[in-house]
Amino acid sequence: GGGSRRPILGVVFDVGGVLTESPLLQVERFETARGLPRGFAAAALASPAPDGGPSVFSRLERGELRPGPEAGSALAAQFNSNAALEKFLRRRAQRAQVVSGGGSVAKIAAAEPQEPETAAAVASAVASAAVDGRACMELLASLGRAASVPVEELRAVVREAHGAGLKVVALSNDMLDFGLGLDSETEAGEGAHSPSAGGDLGSSEWVEGLPFRQVLRSSVLGHRKPEPQAYQAALEALGLSDPELEALRAGRARVLMVDDLDANLRGGELHCGLEPFKVDLVEEPPVLVARRLRFALGLAQGPALPSKL
Repeated sequence: GGGSRRPILGVVFDVGGVLTESPLLQVERFETARGLPRGFAAAALASPAPDGGPSVFSRLERGELRPGPEAGSALAAQFNSNAALEKFLRRRAQRAQVVSGGGSVAKIAAAEPQEPETAAAVASAVASAAVDGRACMELLASLGRAASVPVEELRAVVREAHGAGLKVVALSNDMLDFGLGLDSETEAGEGAHSPSAGGDLGSSEWVEGLPFRQVLRSSVLGHRKPEPQAYQAALEALGLSDPELEALRAGRARVLMVDDLDANLRGGELHCGLEPFKVDLVEEPPVLVARRLRFALGLAQGPALPSKL
């Protein structure tokens, strides 16, 4: 259609779950190893802190906390809070609506007999899991390990996009001393650094060798996706001209946002008009994701594969 003929000015790439292994796999493995209901850890990470403040995980991603024993203990308290339980139950009820076409949690529990059905059963499973500060630190470490496993098929598309003249930046929700292997003292300013700057945790290879104009880290920016400031920083990092920005605002041009989380894609579209491209490395082989992305960017001809978004 006409939308596909609008020029693409640039691409904003997520890192974890796009250019490196999906951290969601590590979260699922943590749940399995601890005997937690499927989806509980993800819900707990996103729930408010026990004092009603922002989630500990979001504070880690904004650089307000550093990974360590204090953060691990705070995250454990969040895991074992009523807020985490309630968020999980709400999410599961929503999933039941989708799976059963408006049915109840009982229906989804019947379809997944290993899942506890009642709130009391979930609470019992969480208590039995005994998630403490050390367990939470192990979870954070596993997320770091996932982020050190490159997805070569998608990294190749970054290079091809740059070679075709597209401006490319990375926008990553990460953590200090963790996310991209760089300490805050090594930053080039405003949350950006050279991909070859290196780091003291041996994980600079996450972005090393990729031709990004800038790599924007939530832990240095102080803003994380889906907050509007994060997307605005990415647009600024692309270095678009005033006429290009006007064309983007007017819908005459496009900037693609490549991410594995729906909430991040919705935020980019809502706040800055970024066109969403969903990546799901858990459900779709990277070679097929790369093929879809090449087609979306005009780097390859042929039939488009359906997006999951």
